[in-house]
Amino acid sequence: MLGNPSRPEPVEGPLDFAGEPAGLVAVASRFRPLGVAAAAAIVAVGAWYATQVVVLDHSASAAVNASVAQGGSPLRPDATILVSASGAGVELEGAQLFRTEVSDDGSRSAEQAVPVRLQSAGEEGSFQVLSANAAPLLRPDGAYRLALRVAAPRPALPMPRTDFLDQQYRFSTVASPHPRLPSTALRPRWADPVSFTWSEPMQDVAANVQPAAPIRTWVDPADPTRSWVQLGGESGAGLADGQTYAITVASAQSTDGMTLQEPASFEVAVPSRPHFVDVPTAPVTLHYAESFTLKSDGDLARADVSTTSDVPTQISVDRNQIRLALPEYRQGAEFDLNIASATSPQGAPLGQPVRIHFVTPPALEAPTVEPDDGTVGVQPYSHPAITFPEPVADQAAATRALQIDPPVAGHWEWTSARRAEFVPNTRLPVLTDLTIGVRGGPDGPRTVPGGYLEDDVSATFRTTDFKKIEVSLGRQTMTLFENGSPIRTIYVATGVSAAPTPTGTFSVYMKAPQMRFRGVNPDGSHYDIPDVHWVMPFWGDYTIHGAYWRPRFGVPGSDGCVSMTDADAKLVYDWADVGTPVVIHS
Repeated sequence: MLGNPSRPEPVEGPLDFAGEPAGLVAVASRFRPLGVAAAAAIVAVGAWYATQVVVLDHSASAAVNASVAQGGSPLRPDATILVSASGAGVELEGAQLFRTEVSDDGSRSAEQAVPVRLQSAGEEGSFQVLSANAAPLLRPDGAYRLALRVAAPRPALPMPRTDFLDQQYRFSTVASPHPRLPSTALRPRWADPVSFTWSEPMQDVAANVQPAAPIRTWVDPADPTRSWVQLGGESGAGLADGQTYAITVASAQSTDGMTLQEPASFEVAVPSRPHFVDVPTAPVTLHYAESFTLKSDGDLARADVSTTSDVPTQISVDRNQIRLALPEYRQGAEFDLNIASATSPQGAPLGQPVRIHFVTPPALEAPTVEPDDGTVGVQPYSHPAITFPEPVADQAAATRALQIDPPVAGHWEWTSARRAEFVPNTRLPVLTDLTIGVRGGPDGPRTVPGGYLEDDVSATFRTTDFKKIEVSLGRQTMTLFENGSPIRTIYVATGVSAAPTPTGTFSVYMKAPQMRFRGVNPDGSHYDIPDVHWVMPFWGDYTIHGAYWRPRFGVPGSDGCVSMTDADAKLVYDWADVGTPVVIHS
């Protein structure tokens, strides 16, 4: 049945029937302009006829009808659209159909032409609108515009005219069911189903899953607009731990028989069993003020944690980690951390128990302080030193823990990874009691493993008057100075030209009452003296010593050492202290 006749309404956008765009079908008209012969006859009438044109006032009674009512109920996709034109000599000139996609949220796409053709419906002037290709004419979720054009003849002189009448109809198609799926992955509790809603009440829903897993779907009996999906059954069997599955709603039918137009997908993340990551297999060393954190690959609702030690521990279970601290730190301790069980907020249990062994570094043993505690007669030019039993890891931090009291202008210098010397800017104060030491505790020196001194270590010594040994290679003499004044001069024998004595400022770094000397003379001969007396090395193998075998002093004669009589050597040995400066010049 055709719709009611309707007067033309304004058309949105031009209706270009002459151009025959997609969606246009034209019907041949019986009315055409007069032929060439008639036109020639009219021209021959001349000026008289041209000035007396009489137009016959005739208005054809033209009407156009369509089976789609303006603003009526939405059509089903299988609806038939009939159109017709009526009136004296009136013919349907063409038809166009346009579609706008209407989304579930009400948004609309740009209008697109639908290719159509007209097929006679049996009655004269009545046609059915059909798809011009294999695609359906109508589809759900559409807003349509049907544009028709009819040709109506109008008698007129000097020639008949044809008027065109444009008419358009707007209608919509019924909505298909649309699933309201989540945009992010759903995270149900362990083995719980998930649900989503539809735009329409549903009677049937089917879905598949990737990766493959058991799946079951159903429509909620109490709310047909809701569907449920359960992966792995109620027990969760067949699911991969922590796997994210892609659920595709492949087909569905609403209660009014409309089907899902396009598959739709969403994701379901199956909860993971709690797994602790990077669990140490070797013992873990805990240093002072440090804590240990064991992270889980997922959140934790609870955990059963204990230790096997009398060392006080502090354990906290946070959202996705377990933290262990030692509020009362002890060096050289050992204990185990045990995690017997844990549960995620989604109800997933711990995959397997965890056990970690912990140790704390042993303490740093007390260092050796030079000079020893109670030493007297220390040379003002000496360098007090502290030697640790093992290498110190952070020398800068250790230096801040070294001290000398009363304060002396100078600095601490590390001569090795284990030894630090105090180097005064000029010299130590004379006849003064000085204390050098190192502060214990975790802020002081630490070993490479992290151990520190449990207690402070110090030693007190007393300096003597300022002493200096000066050797003149030109005069072959040694002069002893106290507080800047010479107190004794001794003849010596220094190195020959082939084995010269080094020049510069040195210091006595050790003393030995007797040593064995072996070596090679400049002439290639060998020497081996088992009882060299009163030996004081000042630089490498160069020493001050007695030379009982040498008959003459005051001239060079040694292999580079500074030699003298045994009597003079003992005098110097008893007078000089370790650290006494030795200045040698030409």
